[in-house]
Amino acid sequence: MELIQIPGALAAADSDTTGAARSAMIDQGTGVPNFLPTTISTPTDFVALLLNAILIIAAFVAFFGILYGGFSYLTAGADATGADKGKRMLFTSLAALVITAFSYVIIRFVVEALQGKIS
Repeated sequence: MELIQIPGALAAADSDTTGAARSAMIDQGTGVPNFLPTTISTPTDFVALLLNAILIIAAFVAFFGILYGGFSYLTAGADATGADKGKRMLFTSLAALVITAFSYVIIRFVVEALQGKIS
């Protein structure tokens, strides 16, 4: 799954034949993609950074909500209200994760439509 890339953010990378700009997006020590660049040179870089950060944070919050809801549900025992609370938290977090995934798809579609990749 790729992160959202706005036109201005990769204009140099697309025209670079050596691949140096694309390799700069990956930490050379670990090989892990660098999702949060240290420099923002254009407004589109800022928008891409902001959208990526929001989606990453929302996914983490939903993931930990799933863990907490599942733990609450499993440890409720005979307590019906505790089990109901855990079940609601679990389903709410799952819904949040699905909404986050769909928002990524919608944002990606809009960005590609604005770039002219979708006809």
